[in-house]
Amino acid sequence: NWQTRTTAFLNGAHERYGDIWTLKLVGGTTFVMLSEPKLIAEVLATDPETLHAEARLATQLVGETSVLVTQGREHDAKRNLLEPFFRSEHVKEYRPEIARICERELESWPLNESMRLLPRLRRITLSVMMYCVLGESVGPRHDELHARMENLLGASPFRMLRHQVRHM
Repeated sequence: NWQTRTTAFLNGAHERYGDIWTLKLVGGTTFVMLSEPKLIAEVLATDPETLHAEARLATQLVGETSVLVTQGREHDAKRNLLEPFFRSEHVKEYRPEIARICERELESWPLNESMRLLPRLRRITLSVMMYCVLGESVGPRHDELHARMENLLGASPFRMLRHQVRHM
Protein backbone atom coordinates (compact mmCIF):
# COMPACT_ATOMS: atom_id res chain seq x y z
CA ASN A 1 0.00 0.00 0.00
CA TRP A 2 1.62 3.24 -1.11
CA GLN A 3 0.03 5.26 1.72
CA THR A 4 1.43 3.26 4.62
CA ARG A 5 4.55 1.71 3.07
CA THR A 6 5.70 4.48 0.75
CA THR A 7 9.37 3.47 0.53
CA ALA A 8 8.56 -0.19 -0.15
CA PHE A 9 6.01 0.88 -2.77
CA LEU A 10 8.48 3.19 -4.53
CA ASN A 11 11.26 0.59 -4.47
CA GLY A 12 8.91 -2.09 -5.82
CA ALA A 13 7.67 0.17 -8.61
CA HIS A 14 11.27 1.02 -9.53
CA GLU A 15 12.15 -2.69 -9.72
CA ARG A 16 9.03 -3.42 -11.78
CA TYR A 17 8.95 -0.40 -14.12
CA GLY A 18 12.52 0.87 -14.23
CA ASP A 19 14.03 4.34 -13.89
CA ILE A 20 11.02 6.26 -15.27
CA TRP A 21 7.40 5.47 -14.43
CA THR A 22 4.16 7.28 -13.69
CA LEU A 23 1.95 7.33 -10.62
CA LYS A 24 -1.65 8.29 -11.33
CA LEU A 25 -3.71 9.51 -8.39
CA VAL A 26 -7.44 9.83 -7.88
CA GLY A 27 -8.51 13.18 -9.26
CA GLY A 28 -6.31 13.02 -12.33
CA THR A 29 -2.91 14.05 -11.01
CA THR A 30 -0.05 12.12 -12.59
CA PHE A 31 3.46 12.12 -11.19
CA VAL A 32 6.41 11.11 -13.33
CA MET A 33 8.80 9.26 -11.05
CA LEU A 34 12.54 9.20 -11.78
CA SER A 35 15.09 6.93 -10.14
CA GLU A 36 18.21 7.53 -12.21
CA PRO A 37 20.38 10.32 -10.71
CA LYS A 38 21.48 11.59 -14.14
CA LEU A 39 17.84 11.97 -15.22
CA ILE A 40 16.96 13.76 -12.01
CA ALA A 41 19.89 16.15 -12.50
CA GLU A 42 18.74 16.82 -16.07
CA VAL A 43 15.20 17.59 -14.94
CA LEU A 44 16.44 19.89 -12.18
CA ALA A 45 18.60 21.75 -14.71
CA THR A 46 15.72 22.19 -17.17
CA ASP A 47 14.28 25.66 -17.76
CA PRO A 48 11.42 26.07 -15.24
CA GLU A 49 9.16 27.42 -17.98
CA THR A 50 9.50 24.07 -19.76
CA LEU A 51 8.48 22.01 -16.74
CA HIS A 52 5.37 22.89 -14.80
CA ALA A 53 5.67 21.32 -11.34
CA GLU A 54 2.43 19.90 -9.95
CA ALA A 55 2.36 21.24 -6.41
CA ARG A 56 -1.26 20.86 -5.32
CA LEU A 57 -0.41 18.15 -2.80
CA ALA A 58 1.92 20.49 -0.95
CA THR A 59 -0.60 23.32 -0.57
CA GLN A 60 -2.09 21.72 2.54
CA LEU A 61 1.29 22.07 4.21
CA VAL A 62 2.61 25.33 2.81
CA GLY A 63 -0.39 27.23 1.40
CA GLU A 64 -1.14 28.28 -2.15
CA THR A 65 1.24 31.24 -2.19
CA SER A 66 4.37 29.52 -0.85
CA VAL A 67 7.60 29.74 -2.81
CA LEU A 68 7.49 25.93 -2.87
CA VAL A 69 4.34 25.84 -5.02
CA THR A 70 4.34 29.05 -7.04
CA GLN A 71 5.61 29.20 -10.61
CA GLY A 72 7.34 31.60 -12.96
CA ARG A 73 7.81 35.26 -12.02
CA GLU A 74 5.89 34.92 -8.75
CA HIS A 75 8.18 32.09 -7.66
CA ASP A 76 11.30 34.01 -8.72
CA ALA A 77 10.25 37.11 -6.76
CA LYS A 78 9.59 35.10 -3.60
CA ARG A 79 12.79 33.13 -3.99
CA ASN A 80 14.80 36.34 -4.33
CA LEU A 81 13.30 37.58 -1.04
CA LEU A 82 14.29 34.37 0.77
CA GLU A 83 17.69 33.83 -0.80
CA PRO A 84 19.72 36.03 1.61
CA PHE A 85 18.59 33.88 4.53
CA PHE A 86 20.11 30.76 2.96
CA ARG A 87 23.56 32.14 2.16
CA SER A 88 26.32 30.28 3.98
CA GLU A 89 27.38 33.25 6.12
CA HIS A 90 23.82 33.65 7.41
CA VAL A 91 23.33 29.93 8.03
CA LYS A 92 26.63 29.77 9.97
CA GLU A 93 25.06 32.04 12.61
CA TYR A 94 22.66 29.22 13.49
CA ARG A 95 25.30 26.51 13.99
CA PRO A 96 25.65 26.86 17.80
CA GLU A 97 21.89 26.61 18.40
CA ILE A 98 21.54 23.76 15.89
CA ALA A 99 24.25 21.89 17.83
CA ARG A 100 22.37 22.54 21.11
CA ILE A 101 19.11 21.29 19.59
CA CYS A 102 20.84 18.10 18.42
CA GLU A 103 22.52 17.56 21.78
CA ARG A 104 19.22 18.00 23.67
CA GLU A 105 17.50 15.48 21.41
CA LEU A 106 20.39 13.00 21.56
CA GLU A 107 20.31 13.09 25.37
CA SER A 108 16.82 11.57 25.26
CA TRP A 109 17.82 8.67 23.00
CA PRO A 110 18.05 5.23 24.65
CA LEU A 111 21.44 3.58 24.88
CA ASN A 112 22.09 0.00 23.79
CA GLU A 113 18.59 -0.62 22.47
CA SER A 114 16.93 -0.29 19.11
CA MET A 115 14.72 2.67 18.31
CA ARG A 116 12.90 4.25 15.40
CA LEU A 117 15.30 6.81 13.96
CA LEU A 118 13.13 8.66 11.44
CA PRO A 119 10.75 10.30 13.98
CA ARG A 120 13.72 11.43 16.06
CA LEU A 121 15.49 12.95 13.04
CA ARG A 122 12.25 14.65 12.03
CA ARG A 123 12.00 16.12 15.53
CA ILE A 124 15.51 17.58 15.20
CA THR A 125 14.74 18.95 11.74
CA LEU A 126 11.50 20.55 12.88
CA SER A 127 13.16 22.08 15.95
CA VAL A 128 15.92 23.55 13.80
CA MET A 129 13.41 24.95 11.32
CA MET A 130 11.33 26.45 14.12
CA TYR A 131 14.40 28.09 15.64
CA CYS A 132 15.66 29.49 12.33
CA VAL A 133 12.26 30.72 11.15
CA LEU A 134 10.39 31.51 14.37
CA GLY A 135 13.20 31.97 16.88
CA GLU A 136 11.73 29.30 19.19
CA SER A 137 14.02 26.60 20.58
CA VAL A 138 12.90 25.87 24.16
CA GLY A 139 9.99 26.41 26.49
CA PRO A 140 6.23 25.92 26.52
CA ARG A 141 5.62 27.99 23.38
CA HIS A 142 8.17 25.88 21.49
CA ASP A 143 6.58 22.66 22.73
CA GLU A 144 3.09 23.79 21.71
CA LEU A 145 4.22 24.96 18.26
CA HIS A 146 6.25 21.79 17.80
CA ALA A 147 3.24 19.58 18.57
CA ARG A 148 1.05 21.54 16.15
CA MET A 149 3.67 21.42 13.39
CA GLU A 150 4.23 17.68 13.90
CA ASN A 151 0.49 17.14 13.56
CA LEU A 152 0.36 19.18 10.37
CA LEU A 153 3.49 17.64 8.85
CA GLY A 154 2.40 14.16 9.85
CA ALA A 155 -0.41 14.33 7.34
CA SER A 156 -0.72 11.01 5.57
CA PRO A 157 -0.55 10.80 1.79
CA PHE A 158 -4.26 9.90 1.90
CA ARG A 159 -5.08 13.07 3.87
CA MET A 160 -3.07 15.12 1.39
CA LEU A 161 -4.84 13.42 -1.52
CA ARG A 162 -8.25 14.28 -0.02
CA HIS A 163 -7.11 17.91 0.21
CA GLN A 164 -5.98 17.85 -3.42
CA VAL A 165 -9.28 16.42 -4.69
CA ARG A 166 -11.25 19.00 -2.68
CA HIS A 167 -9.27 21.88 -4.21
CA MET A 168 -9.29 20.83 -7.85
